Amino acid sequence: EYAVKTTLNIDLSKPLVKF
Repeated sequence: EYAVKTTLNIDLSKPLVKF
């Protein structure tokens, strides 16, 4: 899950919103 969060952070720049 953490790795996915990092990827989304680079792609969407807001992983906290989705997670």
